[in-house]
Parts: sequence; structure tokens; C-alpha cells
Amino acid sequence: GGNGTVSRLLRISGIGESAVDEAIAPIYRTYKDVQTSILFTRAEIELHLSARANNAAAAEEMLAELSEKIVEKLGMAVISTNGEMLEEIVGRMLADTGHTLGVAESCTGGLIGMRLTEVPGASQYFLEGAITYSNEAKIRTLGVPESLLAEHGAVSAETAEAMARGMSERAQADYGISVTGIAGPDG
Repeated sequence: GGNGTVSRLLRISGIGESAVDEAIAPIYRTYKDVQTSILFTRAEIELHLSARANNAAAAEEMLAELSEKIVEKLGMAVISTNGEMLEEIVGRMLADTGHTLGVAESCTGGLIGMRLTEVPGASQYFLEGAITYSNEAKIRTLGVPESLLAEHGAVSAETAEAMARGMSERAQADYGISVTGIAGPDG
């Protein structure tokens, strides 16, 4: 029993829900006083941990230890161990280093730009975004060579790289990121 209950939220990206559970179940099952739930959101996996101990400090210590073991197991896939969103972490890193960002999106239709600009202080580092949905827009707005699109297609690593480079040049940003893919049921 005890009256110290503490919760913690870990965010995990780039690994499927069942793979996450398979990897960490042997770890969290050894903690009989910790409740675990895994949720898949539209962008990542949320791992909710709740520990109960005689006092809050003991529960917090238990969760810190468990979190450390999970991070050890999953590595870079763990975005945060205190519930921070990816865009908050990226934003803080950019603000701390004084770097700037431009975003070129195709299939995501502005979602990434929206998430980044929802973070307070985003104007320090987020300079510009473009939704270049059509091939014509990729050519006109980002300077993606028509020959590259013809050879590799809009959904290719080569096009994504050219979009990111074109965006960073257009925005005069330190970093350009891009997303391209196929949206919809056939994507």
C-alpha cells in the first residue's frame, strides 16, 4: 500500500506499439508497485507509468530507476521521460543554440509547421514553412530540379533532400526539414 503515488509519461517514437511492449515488458513486470499503460497517439507512443510507495519520494525514485532502464533498452527512440512533446524538445534545442529552421511539407499538409509553431517562443527559430503538395510547387517554390522528380519521383529520399535544401536556402535558415510521402488510404 502506501500513500505516495507518482506518475510519469515517456514519449517514444519510431518503434511500433507491440515492439515497444515486447522490449520493455520484462523490465516493467519486475516492478510490482508500478502500473503501466501504453497508448498510441497519432505521432508517437505514450508510456504511462504510475508508482505507489510509502511516500512520494520513494515512488519517484522507483519511476526514475525504471525510466532509466527503459531508456537503456530503447535508446534514441525515447523522446522524453517527463511528457515533453517532440516539438518542444526540438524548439528548446534550436533556441539554446540560436539556430533557425524552415519546413517544407507535402503529404503532411502543414501539420509539422503547425505543431512547431504551437510551442511558445517558436518565433525565435521557426522562420518559414511551405506546403508544396504538387510537383510544380516543389519545382517553383523549393527549386527541386524537374529532372530529379522525373528520375526518382516525388516520394523519394532524393526529392526529400532537395526539398529540405531548397527550404533552408529560401528561408535562409540553418536547417531545412521536409516531408514527402503518399497520404490517404493508398499511402
